[in-house]
Amino acid sequence: MIKNLGSGVGLDVINALKNTDGTIDKVLNYDTNAESIQLGREITAYLEKQNKIRKGIIEYHEKDFMENKEPADIIIRVGIICGLRNRFAKRLLSKDYKQLNTGGKLIVTSSNYHMRSTDPLGNILIQHIGTRDDPYHGWGLNFRLKDTMYEILDKAGFSDIHIYDDGNYPGKEMLPDELLNSVDSLPAKVKGYNHDGFPLRIPPKEILVRGIGYNWIAVGTKK
Repeated sequence: MIKNLGSGVGLDVINALKNTDGTIDKVLNYDTNAESIQLGREITAYLEKQNKIRKGIIEYHEKDFMENKEPADIIIRVGIICGLRNRFAKRLLSKDYKQLNTGGKLIVTSSNYHMRSTDPLGNILIQHIGTRDDPYHGWGLNFRLKDTMYEILDKAGFSDIHIYDDGNYPGKEMLPDELLNSVDSLPAKVKGYNHDGFPLRIPPKEILVRGIGYNWIAVGTKK
């Protein structure tokens, strides 16, 4: 049982599910954005018809992620604690700890200091998303150190904690270049958009691959 809390469309888990060799009973996606939920359902139906994923394995719930109560083996929180102060992040992850089965894992991400110091433009853009009318009312990111991420998970009860970044994580070397250095076109395909005549141009690999991670990826286990 996997819970993706604050999932948005849920492409991260969908793409993992297409390539897994494990046994997955159910994926529960929680998000309050109706448009994202609808697109996620359309993508799921599209993949089910192509027999790329098992029918009924993915569910979407248009609810606040605080409303989830199901026990789980994996809980995923991508970007959720970025805007939370450390004590509130710890409180939220403590709730996840209680809902995990013994041996279950939490996967949580948070922005790190490289995003602030190495990519100032991205930093400004992210913090002002959706604030066109009031550019000073942005989403305040917390640029955490690795030790801080470890401390948050430790205080929430987790053990066997491993912390990576999005420029260096297990299995990256196994992924093909076209997956690492491209844009996911699955949503466009599902919506019937044809961009063959106007392909998206992205910088070459030697420019994109800088070995710098802008987000922490932390994994903790409930023993």
